[in-house]
Amino acid sequence: MSALFIRHAECEGNLNNKYDPGFSSTLTSNGISAILDTKKLLTPEFLNPDIVYSSPTARTIETSVILFNFNPLLSNEIIECNYGELKNMEKDKNFNWNNFINKPFPKGESVQDVYKRSTAFFKSLDQSKNIVVVTHGVVIASLLNFFNTPTIVNSFPNYLIDNCGFFITKNQKIIKMEKINLINSN
Repeated sequence: MSALFIRHAECEGNLNNKYDPGFSSTLTSNGISAILDTKKLLTPEFLNPDIVYSSPTARTIETSVILFNFNPLLSNEIIECNYGELKNMEKDKNFNWNNFINKPFPKGESVQDVYKRSTAFFKSLDQSKNIVVVTHGVVIASLLNFFNTPTIVNSFPNYLIDNCGFFITKNQKIIKMEKINLINSN
């Protein structure tokens, strides 16, 4: 199986620097332009994938439709982290993700919860298909951690994923990354 995991394009909520802008935050004109630039980096197998999955948010669905010209299959397993009481709040530049690896955000979920559901989603995919998954930064970081060290996450995030950042796997090995930066290591 070959798989492309891509973060949604820039949305209005990203401009407002929110932890989670919610389901209805739509793409910006810069986001749409970035999708078209990203499309130029994809190989033919991912320009015409067998299956496209998306989180059920407006920004991931829009990204999917612009990239592939058809509606994706929606999955709640690849939705953004539930930030609970932090949802729609402005991001704190001193925020420490490591406080929420195993402890949930107030009235939300932990990073470990995201890791478990996103890796379960990956393991359930048809291994004979070329698959695209359009999702969110925490899900992509969780999957990158899984592919590099398939154990419990000890430190997070290890990766900073830009909008339209992506990675490609073949036979469960990462073969390409774009717009993804390692920011710390275990």
